[in-house]
Amino acid sequence: MKLFIILILASYAISATISDYQLESQWENFKKKYDRKYLDAKEEAFRKGLFANTLKFVQKQNVRYDEGLEQFRLGITSLADFTEEEKEKGSRSGRRIRSRLGQDFRDFSDIKVTDIKNAIDWRARGFMSKVKNQSTCGSCWAFSAIGAIEARLNIKSKTSELPTLSEQQILDCSPIAAGDCKYGWIKKALNYLYLNKGINSDFDYKYEAKANKSNCRYDKTKSVAKLIGYSSIPYYVKNKEHFLAKLVATEGPVSAAIHISKNDKKNFDKWKKTDIYETKECAQTITKKKLNHAIVVAGYGSLNGKDYWLIKNSYGENWGDKGYMKLLRNGPMHCGIGLNVYYPIV
Repeated sequence: MKLFIILILASYAISATISDYQLESQWENFKKKYDRKYLDAKEEAFRKGLFANTLKFVQKQNVRYDEGLEQFRLGITSLADFTEEEKEKGSRSGRRIRSRLGQDFRDFSDIKVTDIKNAIDWRARGFMSKVKNQSTCGSCWAFSAIGAIEARLNIKSKTSELPTLSEQQILDCSPIAAGDCKYGWIKKALNYLYLNKGINSDFDYKYEAKANKSNCRYDKTKSVAKLIGYSSIPYYVKNKEHFLAKLVATEGPVSAAIHISKNDKKNFDKWKKTDIYETKECAQTITKKKLNHAIVVAGYGSLNGKDYWLIKNSYGENWGDKGYMKLLRNGPMHCGIGLNVYYPIV
């Protein structure tokens, strides 16, 4: 019996370490999968070290999961060779967003929560645009705004074949105060697009993962979409998650900001599950000032007795469940969901 226990413990210890062969194999697969090309051997060695640390963290977490000590497994995502600073830049959001009512605002007081569907998935309905990758630029605020607009345009046109839109235009052409690759605001992204009266496609205005405010290349002759206005959840609404459910069910996907703490960030960045995301820190009371990541709310539903929001992220298709995550719903307001929500009018 003692020998059996020792063998089991030894097998766990082996699985928690990484051999040179495993590292080389995983590293080569990672570079190929995410098309990584580095400036020189020195940079590649540096990135490989970051990747090795990520791989060790993931394997340790998964061993603990197999032992019943953790609630979820992790996986390798496109952020595996990022520094902590780059990851932080890659998830800065539309914080300090204030409510502003668009010209088409509805208060939804005529709709009861019991009157809407128990679940809705705009992705399954075919109206969500492709999942994109913001890379090391902290432009989630621009991706969130564009993602919601793309979905609303698809719903309005009853197709998913419309051109996808340019986040780079927002980065380059919006006012300096709107944001850049360090941080930004959903509201200011939408306000710029509303005032500009036109949006280029991301084919004509390609994403570069950097902001160049002195080189706006917007071409109004190639505009493929227009934002008529935008609205938000009013400050006086008490049950914001109920309001959000009504909004998503009746109007479609929306842009929203959430809070990801420093302690939760490692798990969030490496999320590779179809389970519901919930953490102790997200369960605490979140204020608007703490919101630091922007996403698109693409639906809601329930799984194994728990309610969730279906969110679309901007970390590429290899993050989460093909770029999506189930975030705990009716937590209440897990990770601050519902505190800052905007829906575009197209």
